[in-house]
Amino acid sequence: MRITHQMMADNAIQNMSENLEKVSKLQGKLSTGKQFQAASEDPARASVSLSLKSNLRTLESYAGTAESAKNWMTAADNALGALDDIGIRASNLILRGLNDSLSGNERANPLAAEMQDLLSQAVELGNTSMNNQYIFAGYQVNAKAFELGRFCRGAVGLPG
Repeated sequence: MRITHQMMADNAIQNMSENLEKVSKLQGKLSTGKQFQAASEDPARASVSLSLKSNLRTLESYAGTAESAKNWMTAADNALGALDDIGIRASNLILRGLNDSLSGNERANPLAAEMQDLLSQAVELGNTSMNNQYIFAGYQVNAKAFELGRFCRGAVGLPG
């Protein structure tokens, strides 16, 4: 078979066209940073890539949940610490009220008023919320966990 100049030129043009297409694909990969543009170019890598993206989204979700749980636990810990302080102060007031050196009036007025304030503070702490959800409300996070009711007013010498 005889090779003509026309055949060599056609072959060179075809090779240049193929090389230009390859360069264009490589430039596309460089500019986007992706190994392939369509899953059909490399199905095995596409499958691995989709699996990795799914795992990454799952891990990001776990991280968000862990951060939210950490914030809830911090808020609960702070509230419980403050409740502990209130409990200690209430215990001290009770012991002071048991002291025989105080008259009934001295027990009823300042001690009772402070005890009422401590109770109000405890209820407020019991209704601590995070992201508009009450942390001590159990599964009903949109409703307050505690309320001061009528039973507290006027009971045992407490001011009504």
